[in-house]
Amino acid sequence: MSALAVVLIAAGADLEANWTRIRALSREQRTKLLENLRRFDLELTPEKRQAVRDLDRRIAELDPAKQFEYLAVLRRYHNWFNRLPENLQNDVLSKPPGERMALIRKLVAAHPVPTADTPQFLRVAELGEYSPFELASLYKIWQEASSAERDKIARLAPRPRREALFRLGDQLKIPREIIPPRFQEERLVGAIEKTWRKTRPLLLPEELFKKKLDEASQKKFEGRAREILRRQSINLFLTKTEVRSVDPARLAQFVQGLPPWVQSTLDPYPPDEARRRLAFAYRLVFPYPEERKGGGPRAAAVPQVPAAPPKDVRASPAEPKSDARTNTSAPF
Repeated sequence: MSALAVVLIAAGADLEANWTRIRALSREQRTKLLENLRRFDLELTPEKRQAVRDLDRRIAELDPAKQFEYLAVLRRYHNWFNRLPENLQNDVLSKPPGERMALIRKLVAAHPVPTADTPQFLRVAELGEYSPFELASLYKIWQEASSAERDKIARLAPRPRREALFRLGDQLKIPREIIPPRFQEERLVGAIEKTWRKTRPLLLPEELFKKKLDEASQKKFEGRAREILRRQSINLFLTKTEVRSVDPARLAQFVQGLPPWVQSTLDPYPPDEARRRLAFAYRLVFPYPEERKGGGPRAAAVPQVPAAPPKDVRASPAEPKSDARTNTSAPF
C-alpha cells in the first residue's frame, strides 16, 4: 500500500493544475502512472482503496515540508519491507493493520533500516552514473530540449541515450558539466591520493586494476583511472561544501525536471545523500538567491515523491558545511 499511496498525491489541487502536471510527464512516467492506477483499481479491495485515499488526503492537507517528511517515511518503509525475506513479509501482512507495529519494531531490531547518512569515505569513493556537475548540466539540457528531441533520445538504449543527451547539450551550447568556480581538481585529486595511500589503498585505481596490461589496455586504464580520481575529487568537494537551503517543493520539481532514466539513478542513495547531491546540483543551476520558477512549456510537474525525498539543507556551494540531523525514535 505504501507504494500506491502516492498515486493520488495532489488530487486536491484544481483540475487545470492536474492536467498541467500530467502533460508535463514523459511517456515513460505516464505509462508508470497508468500501471499504478490499474493496480489500484484491480488489485486492492474497496477497503484498501479507501485507506489509500484517506492517507493521501491527510498527507495532501499538510504543509509541503511535512508532506515530504511523511512521504520519506513511506518510501523508507517500502524499501525496508521489500528487503525482508518473503516469509517475514508474509508474517507482517498476515496480521491485522492495528497489530503490525509491534512485529515491525521487532523486525527492525533484527533487520535495521539503513542509516540515512553515508560515511564520508564512501561518499567520496562513490562512482555513480552521474556526478552532481553532470546532473546540473542534464537538467539544463532536458529543459531546453524540444518534445521531439526528448522522445527521440528516450527511445534509445541506455548507453547511446547518455551520449545523445550530451551531444544535444553540445548543440545547445550547454557544457557537459556545470563546474563551480571554487572547484580545484588538481589539489583535490592530490589530497585523495595522499589520504587513500595512508588509510584505504584498495580505493586507488591502480589497486583496482593490478593485472599487467598491453599498451592499448594501459592507455585505456590510465584514462579510466583519471576519471575515477576526478569523480572522487568532485565527491570530496561536495562533502566539504555547504549548500544553501532549497525549498523541498522546488527540489522535487528539480528532480522531475530531469530525464526519467536519470531520476532512477538516484534510487540507490540513502535519502539524505540523494537530497545532498540534488541540492548541490540545484544550486549549480540556480545560484542563491536565484530560484527555479514554476510554469513554462518545459517546466517540471507538480512535485511527487522524488527518487530520494529531500530535506531542507543549509547550503550553497562555497560555505563551510554543517550537516543537520533529525532526532527521532521512530523505526523509520
